[in-house]
Amino acid sequence: MGVRGLETFVEKTFPSEACHEVNIRQLVEDFRRKRNDDIKPIIAFHWSNISRDVLKDIDWVCGGQSEEALTRIENFIRAFTRVGVHPVFFFRGYSNVDADYFNRDRWIQRGLRRLENVNSFFDALRYGDPIPEGNPSSDVPYLQNLSYYFPAKFNCEVYKATRECNAEMVLYVRRNENCIAIFGQDSDFLIHGAAPYYLSSKHFDIDTMKTRNYSKAGLANLLELPEWQLPLFGTLAGRDNFTSFEELLPFFKELTGGPTPVDRRFRALARYIRNRLRLPGNVEEQFQEETMRRILPRVARDTLNDAEAETLFLISIQNYRPKEDLAPVKSSFSSERVKGNLSHWDEIMVRAEELHRSNKIPALVRKILQNQPFEYLPALEDLRKNSTTNLPASALMTRPLREQLYKILLAEKPEPHPLLVTEYSMEGYDTANEPVKISIDAFQEEHPGLMKLWSDNRSDELQRKRWTLFVAAVSPRLDRDKLENLPTNLILPTMTLVYLRDYDASNDQGTSPADREICAIIAMVVLLKKSLNESRPSHISPRAVHIASIFNRTLYTIMDLLAVCGYPLSFPETFSYPYFDGKLFQRKYQEAMTGTKDRDLCQNENDVIEKFEAVRAIVFEDV
Repeated sequence: MGVRGLETFVEKTFPSEACHEVNIRQLVEDFRRKRNDDIKPIIAFHWSNISRDVLKDIDWVCGGQSEEALTRIENFIRAFTRVGVHPVFFFRGYSNVDADYFNRDRWIQRGLRRLENVNSFFDALRYGDPIPEGNPSSDVPYLQNLSYYFPAKFNCEVYKATRECNAEMVLYVRRNENCIAIFGQDSDFLIHGAAPYYLSSKHFDIDTMKTRNYSKAGLANLLELPEWQLPLFGTLAGRDNFTSFEELLPFFKELTGGPTPVDRRFRALARYIRNRLRLPGNVEEQFQEETMRRILPRVARDTLNDAEAETLFLISIQNYRPKEDLAPVKSSFSSERVKGNLSHWDEIMVRAEELHRSNKIPALVRKILQNQPFEYLPALEDLRKNSTTNLPASALMTRPLREQLYKILLAEKPEPHPLLVTEYSMEGYDTANEPVKISIDAFQEEHPGLMKLWSDNRSDELQRKRWTLFVAAVSPRLDRDKLENLPTNLILPTMTLVYLRDYDASNDQGTSPADREICAIIAMVVLLKKSLNESRPSHISPRAVHIASIFNRTLYTIMDLLAVCGYPLSFPETFSYPYFDGKLFQRKYQEAMTGTKDRDLCQNENDVIEKFEAVRAIVFEDV
């Protein structure tokens, strides 16, 4: 979330009280000197809005560089721990707020814009033109599961929000007096003002440990408003998910007389709050919300000429001032659980919330359990009918896997089957508005129940049931014993390739990856080494980029299924390895498609050839 243009507004005054440079090492030293003890100060990181800054300049064109991304993250974390910081990471998860205030039209427009970017990218590959700027690396699927690597690979404290992420971070800061800063790039934190410092990821220099600090008090002085009125200012300035800039544009034009730079617009809005609303400068905290409620009907008429907007404005203002009942420490069912009044299904819902918060299951699980639709935006895939890749959308290819996941999740739901799950899956321009309804029949296979699958019980018997359920959901021809004979890092890629080889893409008006293309993936997986200093191949195959997206999204769907089955392959084992290297895959793809023998694909290294043959034997085993 954020207020459009707010950070730009305060940065124009740099250096000033509202935006000035700080040295993080010095902040840590000052904290420890004042406390006179060995307690490490906490910095709370909003990973969901700093990831682009941390991972900037990593080559995404070939489909993503997992190892390079993980190395970059590790260096980032070490830079803070080296100067004495205890880092705590927050990730966006699934929130009921998302469901209540989700705007389908905005989601569709966002997806269509992404399609345009992706199409421009594939056109550039096709015609040998320069890669256009603005194709975001977030289109690369490997980023979607990065949160799981933080505790598994880097041993970090991680929370995944079950409400609005910013609000949960603010509450965390309030409850932890040792938290000296929020590190992010979301202008809402300027208005929250929860921590002593709000540090910018965009301006962070990892070598000097310097960045810019944005100050709530400085912003208030800049606008000539009391701090308690900033939530109203942020709401009316155009805040993502609440009040869009486009909806408020007629109001801004009325204030300023026409289109104006952001600084003039914000100053005019501040004058509106000061002069036309005539709010008192000082109001005791317990009366601030009451004061806001009193003036919101007029504000709704002035800004949007819509009385119903009053409720939305109030929700936004309250969101800036989160109360303890929004804190992520208590489940909405917790009191009933203590009393023993929960039904079996409610117990499942409680457990899902706990696992989601502790970063052990994907947001998809809570969405499906709460009857919310699954949503799938485009990745780096050419989905046009005249596509040169001639491959289906990964959304289509992974749908049978998701159906298995839905069956396992909903098997115990106390409603008559079949159940319907709705998917919004953008597989091209003609699918943007069309939801897919998936009918989920009663589960027929052995299912120990979600509470057992999601328990801490790791007995041999329950692990066997977890494995059996997981393997059967991916492919009926998979053999658990053969999989477990593989090195751990090859198990999930092998399962992914078995699924893709068996998939019949002709029904989706495309072709499946060919056997030599699958061999290129196997070679990449078994050779997976750091390629931090390797250059991008001079020729990029559009089809290989599309295949990379299909492979990654299938792999991560299988990881979601693994989580639902309670991790028969343990959490640390699953997320201790990178699984994809785009530049390496492009090279192996070109070698495989020009007739290079398997031994040469493996660079004639005997141990690599042995792993290649072990994976190949399972993937190409006759059905």
